[in-house]
Amino acid sequence: LILDRLRPLSRRWHVIQTEFTLFALRSEEAREIFREHHALFEDQMCSLIVDVLGRLGRVPAIPIKQLAETSIALYLHALTQEGLGIETLDIDELTGTVLPEVLLGLSREK
Repeated sequence: LILDRLRPLSRRWHVIQTEFTLFALRSEEAREIFREHHALFEDQMCSLIVDVLGRLGRVPAIPIKQLAETSIALYLHALTQEGLGIETLDIDELTGTVLPEVLLGLSREK
């Protein structure tokens, strides 16, 4: 549901984020800014995932930062594929089926 709400802006956001990532690979100053924003985003995702799992009576089976990074990586990969016209991992299937199963598979009951 949360990712569905981001959907209208996701492609534009992903292109900008990807371009800034490439810039950060070439510029130490940009890299520092990137790391700061990545840490903030990662913290927000960790909190969100812990909250969702908690509502389901579950806890992460792996460190929460790894679970958040895995979820983010899958989402960004799906956005890249969509932008390239390669929809092996369709964004709707990802958010509707794959990510929930990943979260369940990488968590356990309390």
